Amino acid sequence: VGPQGVTGYLAVATGATGLTGATGLQGPVGSAGSTGATGPTGYTVLTAYISTVNGTGYTTIGNFTASGTAAEADVPMQAGVISSLQVTSSAANANASVTLMQASGASSTFLCSMNNTTTCSYTGGTVTFTAGQLIGFKVTTSKSANVSISVKFAGS
Repeated sequence: VGPQGVTGYLAVATGATGLTGATGLQGPVGSAGSTGATGPTGYTVLTAYISTVNGTGYTTIGNFTASGTAAEADVPMQAGVISSLQVTSSAANANASVTLMQASGASSTFLCSMNNTTTCSYTGGTVTFTAGQLIGFKVTTSKSANVSISVKFAGS
């Protein structure tokens, strides 16, 4: 038997691309995925404002005037938790302080004091309320100032 010969070649040109075919039928719906983790509970920002305090005044959520006594400023809350206190004063040298009050004048640990500044915050803990429990704010200043108060509240 003799040696194998040289491989030949076939010169064929590539033809043009054909037309796109019709879209196929949709496949079946896949199975549902697992339920994700529960997200954190949201909160509501509650606000109060007291106008032209010079000395001690009381106010409460949604109130825009000063009350003469803590009992006049108290409003019932829904059950939940307050987790921070933010205060702004119109006068830097009014040395304002704001205390969250519970049940007609009982002070809580939520206290925010300003000394020659216009803002302060307290985030050192939480205060839990039962439904119907009373809440108000005691505002003390050394001179006339408008004081704006906000707290984070998460209802339960």
